[in-house]
Amino acid sequence: MIAGRSPDGTAECLDKLAACDPRVIVKHQPDWDGIISMNNACLPDYPCLLMQMSIDEVWPVEAVDSAIRLFEAHPEKTAASVYCKLWMGQEIMVEERHWFGNECEENFRVLWRYEPGMTIVSYEPPLLSGNHTYFSRQEMWDNGVFFNHFQFVGEKQAKQKEEYYSQSNFGLAKMHVGIVDRWKALQTRENFPSPINDVFPWAPQPTMAVKVPRHPFFNKF
Repeated sequence: MIAGRSPDGTAECLDKLAACDPRVIVKHQPDWDGIISMNNACLPDYPCLLMQMSIDEVWPVEAVDSAIRLFEAHPEKTAASVYCKLWMGQEIMVEERHWFGNECEENFRVLWRYEPGMTIVSYEPPLLSGNHTYFSRQEMWDNGVFFNHFQFVGEKQAKQKEEYYSQSNFGLAKMHVGIVDRWKALQTRENFPSPINDVFPWAPQPTMAVKVPRHPFFNKF
């Protein structure tokens, strides 16, 4: 394991992608001064529609196409907030547009009309420098623009979060104690819709989960 790299093979996977696709550019540095410096290192030197996404966020192709068309049709708009579908298992999802980021317009401001020289100034919530005129989340939702947030779909994810927060001073750290066992309990429930505040105590009351068809994304595994 190389110091400063994830032990799960992510860096090696990205290097392989970059080796076979010139569109993939990997930035290497021995030490990074936080996630904002990483984001700024990846900003392009040309105008574009900039998207910020995390490893557990998956956008439908149709949603990306629709977002591009909306920005092209409305040159006065320079940014957008977007709803997410929050998955808590491979067949369990929080009721659409409820909880964990969706309650705050600022949390998923993840699309910008980017010009060279702009910088990422905040990661949580996402913020790009400059004054922006936003599409609302509802406008984007009505046009089919959203992403899937696969935040707690597997036991390994739950374990990683429990281990991370156990070493963190973050305000929600204590609430993540025992999250693996509580996540497992959610997966075995039979009656839905089901409140999940007993599993995720930081969720607003009441947060309901529903059973949904297995997402095609999981067929890859």
